[in-house]
Amino acid sequence: MRHEINFYMTKFLKPKYDFHGVYLIPDIYPDKGEVWWNVKNPNNLSYSIESLRNHVWDIFEDFCKLSDTIGSGMKDSLFSTYHKKVGNFYKPNNQFFINKEDFQTLTNRMHTITEINFKNFHANIKCDWFSITPAEDFTIEVGMRFIKCTNKETGHIYTDKELGSDGEVLSDLFEDDDFYNDYEYTLFNPMVSFIVNNPLLFDNSFMYITNSISPLNKEGKILKIWSY
Repeated sequence: MRHEINFYMTKFLKPKYDFHGVYLIPDIYPDKGEVWWNVKNPNNLSYSIESLRNHVWDIFEDFCKLSDTIGSGMKDSLFSTYHKKVGNFYKPNNQFFINKEDFQTLTNRMHTITEINFKNFHANIKCDWFSITPAEDFTIEVGMRFIKCTNKETGHIYTDKELGSDGEVLSDLFEDDDFYNDYEYTLFNPMVSFIVNNPLLFDNSFMYITNSISPLNKEGKILKIWSY
């Protein structure tokens, strides 16, 4: 197995890989059985280390399959033993970069999210900010002002206290399985669709999206609810 990993590092790896415009350059350390990757981004493209690492692992997996084809019979054990060692990045694991154009696009798309219309609950909303956390569980969090919230059956307009800590309106909403598992993805779709279609940020083969609402009142102050 040591022979195979040396061959991978010294013969199989290319000096540079172009991954959708971001360049990945390997530094090899055969004595340690490790590969460390540099990231060069001359085109100022948005990316996440999580997505780049999975591309590096794809390269290694292709080699493992080739090695198995030519008779080593150790594809799975070779990959499981060395994939972490050959997938090191000099940048932190959780690092990502969003360029100004993509940040503005995501901001514009966030601002198109203006209402929640779910079962008996209707809300006029305004989204103030967002944050993303690229990982296997890729999280999109939005600071969302609840401007005017209405019970569609009775016409009652909820107060901040009813929405927040003195009531259960938003708690019940956020904990509703239909809201969490279905409606919220539709609500966030303007942002989600942009992210999942960028292979430098999001790898569809193993990543999944989690949406998160940070509830605010109409003045933009945090709405404290009992489940948050």
